[in-house]
Amino acid sequence: MALVRDALLLLGNAKVYLVRVLATSAGLQLTRHAKNYTSPGTAFDPDVVHAHDLYTLLAGSRIAGKSGAHLIYDSHELEIGRNGNYGIYEKMFRANAERLLIGRTDHVITVCDSIADFLADRYKIARPLVVHNVPDTVKTTACSDDIRRRLRLSSTTPLAIYVGGVTINRGVENCIRALDHIDGIHLATIGKRYAPVEAEILRIADELGVRDRVHLIDPVHPHEVVSFIHTADVSLIPIQNVCLSYQFCFPNKLLESLMAGLPVVVARLHELTRMVELTKAGLVVDETDPKSIADGICAVLSDRNCFVPTPQTRALLDRTYSWQRQKEKLRLLYEQLAA
Repeated sequence: MALVRDALLLLGNAKVYLVRVLATSAGLQLTRHAKNYTSPGTAFDPDVVHAHDLYTLLAGSRIAGKSGAHLIYDSHELEIGRNGNYGIYEKMFRANAERLLIGRTDHVITVCDSIADFLADRYKIARPLVVHNVPDTVKTTACSDDIRRRLRLSSTTPLAIYVGGVTINRGVENCIRALDHIDGIHLATIGKRYAPVEAEILRIADELGVRDRVHLIDPVHPHEVVSFIHTADVSLIPIQNVCLSYQFCFPNKLLESLMAGLPVVVARLHELTRMVELTKAGLVVDETDPKSIADGICAVLSDRNCFVPTPQTRALLDRTYSWQRQKEKLRLLYEQLAA
């Protein structure tokens, strides 16, 4: 009964929508996690419950309530602005769930300043602690392979890369179209591929006659990404501005690329633009325009030494954005809650 009561509260007491809303993806996941994990989690008698993303927050709230623990909400993305074709009931559920449950937390964590400011303003809470998505440089493994060797490309062959999931609204299609505007440059993706998007980018490549310059590579271990990609020439981050979560995104691939010593060509998104302005290690382009992406690639490659992250920039990244720095933020937060 307590679980049903919480579910009704998440709807703002709009009981007429109960069946439809609880049948949404978020509704099903929230209630399933709460049902399956509340008892086992409470049995640990925790001091702090760290709930990752909205899906686990109801379970985390119930565990914290039963055990007297502190509750942390770790919002990896802007939950109410996620990428996807969500219907009205899904959006309503997410908005109501986050608004209710975030009020039960002792602290909120998120991945970048833009989302921290948005959450603080929307929910009138203390500004969330920012813990960036960054590679652990201490655990970075020297990969026995690298992307240029994997593709058997000479050191003189220009190579642009895209790191991350090949899925909807990531802009990979426009990167393929950009190849039609520049001769000789190869493009490789490194990451999991959503089958319909993979089929579409291969269709575009065949249609434009650039298929021989397009390479799709499976993911490598997270600790090997920096080492694997360092022999490329430029990293492309053309995420499309289709939702608030993407508008504010601070993706892993950004710092992975910079820490690998690669200049970047990025979309006109808040955090990406801010990082390019800070590091001077790339260019901002119109992510919706293949010609703009092509021009950005050509501009970087024509004077690459001016865009490669300098030793001073690499030191700044290590000092400010390394996982060691982010880990220290978490440690201090846990100590604060424990005290």
